Amino acid sequence: MVRATSTFIIMTIGLAVFLNISGLAIATDKKCKKSGEFCGGIAGFECCKELECILEGDFPDAGGECKPPECRKVGEFCGGIAAFQCCKGLECVLDGDFPDAGGKCKQSHYKPTY
Repeated sequence: MVRATSTFIIMTIGLAVFLNISGLAIATDKKCKKSGEFCGGIAGFECCKELECILEGDFPDAGGECKPPECRKVGEFCGGIAAFQCCKGLECVLDGDFPDAGGKCKQSHYKPTY
């Protein structure tokens, strides 16, 4: 009986140490994920700047892949509640002046003056 109790206590302590160490390793892994790497999930892995996490579902703790944001081409829908962005050199011409208004991407007439 004493031997069984001692074994149980030793195993419990060993398990607690193991879980504490592995939890610490997960908690300190705060490096951002690069293009093509897994993001989201139960750990909430974040993509590096200029990337977005494209989830593979709309369920809790869904994971996905880090990818560059997609831009809209000439004539495609832009703006709206999702704030779709036009590609470089294009501008979003909105169809209204109200919150979450959408429009179409058109060639920009703005010339940067650097």
